[in-house]
Amino acid sequence: LNGQIPIIASGGIFTAEDASNKLNAGATLVQVWTGFVYEGPAIVKNICSKLSEILKMPPVQPSSQAKTLWAEHV
Repeated sequence: LNGQIPIIASGGIFTAEDASNKLNAGATLVQVWTGFVYEGPAIVKNICSKLSEILKMPPVQPSSQAKTLWAEHV
């Protein structure tokens, strides 16, 4: 993050489009707690796979590696 304060987006993130909008607005990470509660654990995989299509980058797995890859992309 090169000494910058990370911005974590939360609230209203249920789809890859929602996550993309938050990242485009300046977020470094997105939190999907409410979506996770309502949609279940599959929401993370679904968002990661579709987000990779939107951002035109290779798919990543929802893991600590994903955090690093997304942060480098944004």
